[in-house]
Amino acid sequence: MDCTTDTYEVDYHAGLIVITDKLNDTAHMVQLHNRSGRNVTLSQFKSCIRSHGINHACSTFIKLAANQA
Repeated sequence: MDCTTDTYEVDYHAGLIVITDKLNDTAHMVQLHNRSGRNVTLSQFKSCIRSHGINHACSTFIKLAANQA
């Protein structure tokens, strides 16, 4: 899944979502797992896009990336 907006560029590769914030020229990597250890990153990101839109999904996942560091 690759998508681009005026603010963000999103790439998905090998279980990681990489979100590039074009305004700040920073990149953030996010990977989410459920309780059984299964990678649910892409499904959660798509769900967030459907319910809140791409820009909100990106800003939320950037916050999750900060919490994973």
